[in-house]
Amino acid sequence: MTVAVMAAVALAGVIEIWLAQTVVLWAIGDPRPVAWPFRHRSSSRLVRWVKKVAVQVALFGLLITIPFAAGDRPLAYYRARLSPAQWEEFIRMMAGTLAVLGVMLVIHLACRWVRLTARYGPGKTLLKLIRGSLTPVPLAFVEEAVFRGVVLEQLLRALPETSIGVGLAVVLSAMVFASAHFIRPQRPATLRGLGFFVIGLALGSAYIAAGHTLWVPAAIHAAGIWYTQVLRPFVQFQGPPWLIGYRSYPMFGVGGLICIALITTWVVMSPTLREPAPPQTRVGVQSPRPSGDVTPSAGRTDARRPAPTL
Repeated sequence: MTVAVMAAVALAGVIEIWLAQTVVLWAIGDPRPVAWPFRHRSSSRLVRWVKKVAVQVALFGLLITIPFAAGDRPLAYYRARLSPAQWEEFIRMMAGTLAVLGVMLVIHLACRWVRLTARYGPGKTLLKLIRGSLTPVPLAFVEEAVFRGVVLEQLLRALPETSIGVGLAVVLSAMVFASAHFIRPQRPATLRGLGFFVIGLALGSAYIAAGHTLWVPAAIHAAGIWYTQVLRPFVQFQGPPWLIGYRSYPMFGVGGLICIALITTWVVMSPTLREPAPPQTRVGVQSPRPSGDVTPSAGRTDARRPAPTL
């Protein structure tokens, strides 16, 4: 039932984005205001900002609505995926991800597939570096809350708690993650679709390996965003895209996908994540009835039941 509500809310979000785009295009006097979301090539800054705000409204609508549909309180739902704070693990995973991507960059430079060159003047470059360093962490946490904390979590609850059920949930959530990025035109579609799908698999596996918390997948996600945005003002891609990716998506080539596989393996096999964790909480799950004469407390408890690993 919650999965059906999730699909309906996502569809409502797409309609909301389309309506916002149509209204602002009509307001500025565009002769063709009706177009698919993000398929209108308007150069108006107002149109771009309205569409950005509409996307955020759709995402936060999903973040608020789905916990209620699942019978949970939104604050408690996300607190269970963020508490306790794991900044040390976050920094370790982010640094490890950047180290792997850094090795890939060195290889690409040595093979002359990528060339370092200043693309902008000093002032614009500094501004891009500042913006590129401020946005990755909040952006990663928002996207992880949506695609792992909501989409993957609800699929895990809806499907059987078996290896096949967990694997299917990860695959389906990766497909949703990849499809959502195609609300904007993506070309070439095949290579970028494969890249988003593989990253979705990696982040979903990290979410499960970390005990249904957002810190580890958010760290990997933030590292990838930071790597892309900070390098963008300085790199010129000269090698084949299927091998080295693109300036906007440097992890979507064969080399980047190998890096993603290595990072995923490292996360899943990480001793700190495999150690038994103390009991944590998740609202909305009925705790099993204890044996003996102990009487359980009334109502639902917050015991979080971990799903089987992949």
